[in-house]
Amino acid sequence: MAKPVIPIDPIITRRLSIAGIVALLFFLSWQTDSLRQAYRFSETKTDYYNLLTEGFIRGSTAMHVAVDPGMLSPDPEVRRVSPSLLDANLYQGKYYLYYGVVPALSFFTPYRLLTGHNLAPELAVLIAVLMGYFIANRIWQSVRTRYFPNLGSSCEFAVQLLLGLSTATPFLITRSSFYEVPIAAGYACIMWSCLACYQALHY
Repeated sequence: MAKPVIPIDPIITRRLSIAGIVALLFFLSWQTDSLRQAYRFSETKTDYYNLLTEGFIRGSTAMHVAVDPGMLSPDPEVRRVSPSLLDANLYQGKYYLYYGVVPALSFFTPYRLLTGHNLAPELAVLIAVLMGYFIANRIWQSVRTRYFPNLGSSCEFAVQLLLGLSTATPFLITRSSFYEVPIAAGYACIMWSCLACYQALHY
């Protein structure tokens, strides 16, 4: 006579799934191309968002970086062959970052003010990805409790996989450079907006 199958509690499934996905995200973050310098908390960093943060600290919205004199020449041919920053706007002798200041205001500047050090972009991306995932989970748990209270463990596990791995965020944290920072921050902000909209509609 076959033994009866004891169903797994969906709450246990959810907790184990979340723990597994978070562990996977941490593991993937350590596969970054610049692993040796990625998670150092005290050295000076010269990535775009830390240069922008330095500008904020000094009272400017421009990046704190020297402009090559050739880029200030009225001769377009001189400007063409002079070294310049990619993906930054040169305006009145200063470089401005057009990918947005939200990551600098949300992560880099507070970290700099609290610690006196530069925040690694890889760490900023990982924090933003985890924030987005946990906020998405908060929305899902509210939806599940309200509309799907009898959902089984298999469906809960599938939803956790979708929330954690189908958003392309695992790819962001394996190569966390300049472009990935605003994308990850945007993901976290969108999840905050979705949570705010959901709560506004239901409370």
